[in-house]
Amino acid sequence: MKCTIEKVDDVYHIVCKYRGFNVSFVFTPTTNSQKSEVHLEAIAIDSRGWMYNMMKVDWKKSDTLASRLPDLQAIVIGFGLQDDMSRFVNDVVNTKMENMRSVGKLKYAIFNGSDYFDNHDDSGGIVNFRSQVWMRASPDSAELEPTTFERKDLWLV
Repeated sequence: MKCTIEKVDDVYHIVCKYRGFNVSFVFTPTTNSQKSEVHLEAIAIDSRGWMYNMMKVDWKKSDTLASRLPDLQAIVIGFGLQDDMSRFVNDVVNTKMENMRSVGKLKYAIFNGSDYFDNHDDSGGIVNFRSQVWMRASPDSAELEPTTFERKDLWLV
């Protein structure tokens, strides 16, 4: 596993590459100026192009561990396709992530860029990566809500 740490505006981002996909841990400082504690605010999982590996994770154990983190606000899972999101929700979330699902801490996003390994659009032209952003998604709807968040900002969705 390879990890990097970055601090942006007092927020720490630890990004780890695990089984091919990126897992980001976002730590924010405490509001108590007397302590130098940080809290795990969000976990973002960019699964684009790695659904096979995503399905092999022990999600029941992950759900149990995440439910014990008192400051965790959200787990945001990013996908390349809505079909991948639907499959993940049906096969994993609905059967193995009861704790996080029941408290409403799971969020989903679809990246509006081209295929993860391809930088061409449907007409064969080169995609402008600056226009590629995450779109909020819901398993209950085919509608996608555009955001301004780029690839690295999945946790903000």
